[in-house]
Amino acid sequence: MSLVDHVDEDILKALIVPFNRKGVEELNKKEFLFAYSLDLDWFSFEESKELLKYGLNNAILEKEKNKVRLNSEIEEIDVHHAFEPSEGLIERVKSENNSLFQEIIERIRKEKGIGKKKIFSSINDIQEELDKLVDVETAGLVLCEELDVEVNDLREQKIKALKK
Repeated sequence: MSLVDHVDEDILKALIVPFNRKGVEELNKKEFLFAYSLDLDWFSFEESKELLKYGLNNAILEKEKNKVRLNSEIEEIDVHHAFEPSEGLIERVKSENNSLFQEIIERIRKEKGIGKKKIFSSINDIQEELDKLVDVETAGLVLCEELDVEVNDLREQKIKALKK
């Protein structure tokens, strides 16, 4: 299972485009943001920040000082040169940036000091152990239990979501 199995393919491709179009592995943070708002004219500068946040939160992008690059563990993904993101992509990104899954990741990261790559890997391992019968949120909650991270409120949110 890959780091990006839980990621919307359209969002993933949108994150890859600036690197492919410029033919580079690393971009200055502002170059990355301006690629969407000026070069491609896909999103506003603020929306581009949301996309950057999503990429970093989901370990698709890595940031070191003022540089942004794709995670080296991401397999080569072919993005057609005429690719354009689907309508509603930024709304999905904003929603995901405030999701239960992201809250689970942040709790583990803050309480246990574990990096996002390791957290995603552990969640993927749990899904594999359970024959992929659980989604990433449930696997994340299982990981919280294993690590003794307090998530009663998040567990309740997940239960309510399942009952809908």
